[in-house]
Amino acid sequence: MKKSILSLIMLTISVVGFAQNSQVKFYKLVHDYGTIKEEGGEYPFTFKFKNIADKAVTVQNVIASCGCTTPSWSLEEISKQDSGFVKAIFNATNRPGPFEKKLTVYLSSENGNDTIVLTIKGKVKPKFKSPNLDFPDKIGGIRVQTRYINLDKISDKEPVTREFGIYNDTTIDLTLKVLNSQPKYSTITVEPAVLKPKEKGIIKIVYNPKARNDYGYVSDYFEIETNELAQNKKLIYISATIEEYFAPMTEAQLALAPKIAIDKKEIDFGTVKEGEVSKAAFVITNMGKSDLKIRKTVASCGCTASVPEKTTVAAGESTNINIAFNSTGRSGSQSKTITVFTNDPTAPVQNMTIKAFVVK
Repeated sequence: MKKSILSLIMLTISVVGFAQNSQVKFYKLVHDYGTIKEEGGEYPFTFKFKNIADKAVTVQNVIASCGCTTPSWSLEEISKQDSGFVKAIFNATNRPGPFEKKLTVYLSSENGNDTIVLTIKGKVKPKFKSPNLDFPDKIGGIRVQTRYINLDKISDKEPVTREFGIYNDTTIDLTLKVLNSQPKYSTITVEPAVLKPKEKGIIKIVYNPKARNDYGYVSDYFEIETNELAQNKKLIYISATIEEYFAPMTEAQLALAPKIAIDKKEIDFGTVKEGEVSKAAFVITNMGKSDLKIRKTVASCGCTASVPEKTTVAAGESTNINIAFNSTGRSGSQSKTITVFTNDPTAPVQNMTIKAFVVK
């Protein structure tokens, strides 16, 4: 037992201390640059090794895991007890944030072939660009990345947190306060609450889709008030596409779930006269084993109305989604989308199309 423990300790010392290999000894396998600047461009580091074999060793090739890293190495044979190198040049340009890159070293000698993996890592501090580039949207004395914040597609499982940049483009300290116009289902703060001239901050949004109690595309707004004499209230818009969250289900659970079926995906009204209202219906059938709930129907255009006759459809039953297309003020080819949101876990969002050709 004591002999086994001693062997394990010696093996650990060998690996950690010298990166020992059967043919060469690298004195370092990992190099941490720490924090480096993006504007610094290229950052070189040289890994040194010693040939501990009884034959000459050649570095046949070194392959980097990323095009941002350029390797070079000893081209001549490394005789016994002589030293060689592998050099890595990491280019930080356009690579802000943490990084970890690998270099695979291929060695050969009369004793055979070996492969060693070297690592470079660190964190690139992004260079400060022009405020016009980092914060292109100017509202009074502040600049933001955009006044139209899009949270993209989110589920109603839990609140989401997003951060967006803000910049003081004035020569005075700006106090920043989010007014009560912010949606009740979100918490919005500006950090720090006082921005010094030419200082950057963040707009932090914690958005609760469940409390929003809606599906599909939604939009809201809030205001940021500053201590500027003019244009001291800045209107910011928030949008998101909310989808219902369904927990993973077993096959047995899915077999008991509601299942939507639609009689057709498209209604073509053909040629209609401008000013006419064309009506039709999509038939929704519940092919599942539990109630199908129609959460919401949305038309892509105000010229189209979509109304379900029932919002709860029992297993085996059907209902109509009544459609009315108003051609007033329109001409030529028309194509509109109807989106239906249901509690079918396998197909919660369904899109149908209506078409028409409007003539005077």
